[in-house]
Amino acid sequence: MDNLIETVTFFRNTDPNVSLIVIGIMLTWTLAAGSFLLARLGIKPLWVLLLVLPGLNVLAIWLFAYVRWPRYEEAKHKGWTPEPHG
Repeated sequence: MDNLIETVTFFRNTDPNVSLIVIGIMLTWTLAAGSFLLARLGIKPLWVLLLVLPGLNVLAIWLFAYVRWPRYEEAKHKGWTPEPHG
């Protein structure tokens, strides 16, 4: 519990610009990684903007798990099948 209090106190005493920079870096990293992942799967990378909206980000990730992935479907039609794990 003391560690949490020290962390909160640290961020309370820092310059507000530092916290904005940290948030900007985290947001940029999330959007870049999500865009790269979506592009690799054959889905338009602009869908990653749903990750910015609170509430919709959880729904978007949940729906993404069940949507058809164009690259996977393309590979399946070419005869590629994933190897079973185990």
